Amino acid sequence: MPKVSVIIPLYNASPYLAELKQVWEQTLNDFELILVDDCSTDNTWEQLQRFKSDYPERTIILARNERNLGPGGTRNHGLTLSSGQYVIFLDGDDRYEPTMLEKMAAKLDETCADVVCGGFMEHDQDRTELRLFSPRLIKQLGIYNSKGGGSALTELSPFTIEQVLIHPSLFPAPWNKMIRRSFLSEHNITFPSMSFGEDRCWSEHMVLKAHAIEVINEVLYHYQLRPGSISKAQNERFVAAFFAQLDYAYQLLQAANILERINTAWQFHYWDTLFSQFNRINQQPEVQLKLLQAACAFCQEHKMADSSDSMPLAARLGLYRLLPQVAALLPLRSKLKQQHRIYRHLKRFNRLLRVSD
Repeated sequence: MPKVSVIIPLYNASPYLAELKQVWEQTLNDFELILVDDCSTDNTWEQLQRFKSDYPERTIILARNERNLGPGGTRNHGLTLSSGQYVIFLDGDDRYEPTMLEKMAAKLDETCADVVCGGFMEHDQDRTELRLFSPRLIKQLGIYNSKGGGSALTELSPFTIEQVLIHPSLFPAPWNKMIRRSFLSEHNITFPSMSFGEDRCWSEHMVLKAHAIEVINEVLYHYQLRPGSISKAQNERFVAAFFAQLDYAYQLLQAANILERINTAWQFHYWDTLFSQFNRINQQPEVQLKLLQAACAFCQEHKMADSSDSMPLAARLGLYRLLPQVAALLPLRSKLKQQHRIYRHLKRFNRLLRVSD
């Protein structure tokens, strides 16, 4: 059994397949490389076969989907072919620090964690952004880990749950996480079939089931945002997939019997995510309108507030500002602060709906 299974989904990857050889620079040698072609229409498959023949001394598993499955389904296919103790899903057009596999595997070896997450750099043409984990998340993960996570999640306070489950620095991408393969198998954690947000769904499922999550707060991965990539392509299909992703998260939380306890955090997460996507499609007003209309339907289906007038007075006035930041009051202050932010999101939502009428 290899220590790590490295799974890379590929689609029309011909322009950057030469970059795959960087994986041999890893200081950890005990890994298998699983490359899955998602029915590419270029010569990706032929290049992969040449790549394998160039490294006969390496363990390289090639596979090709019978039909186009998208990145999530392609990762699932790769997982069925894996045999490593640990699994990591990488993207073929990104760059990795040479010590990435070694450091992440060592962290899993020395802890009882099911998952280890690494920091990364996000590169977009001339812009570079550092993504590390906030001190607050690291502190809350410590509480989460000590309580046993997963099955003991209901024992944690709502404040802790929301910080662990819906925290912006716990980035939902799979490529900065190494996971115990047995953990994924035990809980049947796979990527759902959708054209957008399958990685976020996978990540939320993973967090809900994990007994412990560790972080390595240094850059191990370099994520390349490329023009025309799936993460930037926004169209009408995106709207349906976006709300399918949110519904998936809603159902997960409900099944875990913790939705009611973190309802305020969930609603803030919903509106914050919605407006983040709304801003990303600012050049497509017709898609923005469909997003707003779908948001109304989602709120009605899930019995969520969709009017700023329905928010309590404390939220409208932002009374959280009057509470001192002492440990005993932090949960209440956090809840009131999120309610105020929800109120502000709802005001914007209602204003946009009136303009679109």
